[in-house]
Parts: sequence; C-alpha cells; structure tokens
Amino acid sequence: ARALCLSDDGLVQLPLHVVLTNGVAVSYFIDYLQTVGGQNYIDFYLAIEGFKVSVEHQLRTLSNGETVGSDVYETIKEAAQFMYQQYLSQEAITRVPLDESVIAKFLARVRNDEPCDFWFEQIQEKVIEILRTDEHFYPGFKKNPLYAKMLVELGINSDEDRPETPASDAGSAYSASGVSDQERRTSSSE
Repeated sequence: ARALCLSDDGLVQLPLHVVLTNGVAVSYFIDYLQTVGGQNYIDFYLAIEGFKVSVEHQLRTLSNGETVGSDVYETIKEAAQFMYQQYLSQEAITRVPLDESVIAKFLARVRNDEPCDFWFEQIQEKVIEILRTDEHFYPGFKKNPLYAKMLVELGINSDEDRPETPASDAGSAYSASGVSDQERRTSSSE
C-alpha cells in the first residue's frame, strides 16, 4: 500500500486535483476561499469545467446530426466570450488577473479557431497553479480547521487513527475508512 503524505500536524495531505474533483471536498475549499478572497478563482475554474462539458455535449449532438453546425459554433463562441467578460476582461467585477499573453492567445483562438473544449486549457492550468501555490489559497486551506473537517467527512484519517498491524500484514492495503483488507475479510466471513 502506498503511504499517505502527512503534514506536521498529522493530517493527510490530499493533492489539489483530488479536492477539485470531489463534490464534498470542493465545497469545503469554496467555503474557505470565500474567507480569503479566492472565490473568483474557484468560480472561474468551475465555470471552465462546465464549459468543457457543455462543448463536448454540443459537439456530440452536432456529430449525431441533431443540430446545425453554425448554431452550435455560435453558441460555444458566445459562452466563451461571456466567460471572458465575466472573469478576464479589465472591466470584470469578478476578474481573475492572469498574464496578458495567455489571455491574448485565448482571444485569438476564440476569434479564429473552430470551437473546442480545450480553448480554456492554458488558462485553467494557470488558475490551478495559482490555487495550488498562492499561500492564501490551497496551502492556507490545508492549515485551516475546514481542511480537517473535510477529511473527517470524507472518512480519511491519519496513520495514527489506524490500528497497529503485525509486520507480516504490512502488505495489506487500507481503505479510506482505516479498515485493512484482512479485517474486512474477517468481519465479512463471520
């Protein structure tokens, strides 16, 4: 079994991508970000995820012949431009400040390329990097009581919460609940 990475205070250290892809975990992270001025970043990240799903769906209906290409492309471009106005333009109230060259490349793609679900890919990578590295965001969240509450709700415990096992059982994998495979087999065969 792979050892879990623990912080100095004994908490399991989840990678950011795990938190971003779990509904329970991301709700705790959103609650935290609201308190430290990071709401726009997570909102934009989630909007991009929604955009990608929507584009995939619309392109699928297009390939199935259910819709007209020009209508689909126009809808996708409008959605991308709306997100630009909402999060990237200088006038945006919920602006996410990013490198202007990244934004310029994005705008050129929207103007010149056929719509695709990876228009926002480079921008989303930058947003994730900011969330991961800015001390106020994910690093700060991992030190906040909300992080520990999230781990409890997810059923993820530190190594200290796990029962001691003999060396011969060292290869046994633990589930997120801290019960070894051996213990599970024993209890299920009773």
